[in-house]
Amino acid sequence: MTEQSHIKIRVLVAESFELVRMGLRVLFENHPTIRLVAETNCIEDLFGLAVQHKPDVVLVDLQLNNGNCAEYIPKLLNVCPKSKVLAFSHHNSEHTYLQTFRSGAVGIISKHHSSELLLKAIYAIHAGQVWFDRSITKLLWQAQFDAAVVPEIQTDTQASYQSKLSDG
Repeated sequence: MTEQSHIKIRVLVAESFELVRMGLRVLFENHPTIRLVAETNCIEDLFGLAVQHKPDVVLVDLQLNNGNCAEYIPKLLNVCPKSKVLAFSHHNSEHTYLQTFRSGAVGIISKHHSSELLLKAIYAIHAGQVWFDRSITKLLWQAQFDAAVVPEIQTDTQASYQSKLSDG
């Protein structure tokens, strides 16, 4: 049986900024459990690299295709179904986050967070968990319900006008 410490999480990075790619390369270069298998700065190369390298985790910059990267996540997961997508963002757009999760990403992390938190996010989604910033928890929770089907909550005054089952 292989020890957990010898298992390498294979990561593909799709990031528009060269300086960020360089930093990620250095972060993963001598990491004991994460291996950078490929990197790109354009959406066109992403699919071919994913098929070629079959990464465990794809770290995708949401600004990669002029801010339209979320629409490419289903195609990415179609060509590489065992990969898990971790979106990498430098802004806090609730709409973009929601669209990203609905597209099939299992995690979102801000570029403003520490490299330690990024590593935790990679470990988490590799282990089958969902990773997102706690600030969007409310948004994701509300998105599960359609306002038209959420039952109306009665106030005390509304309840007093409704018929009672018994006087007791």
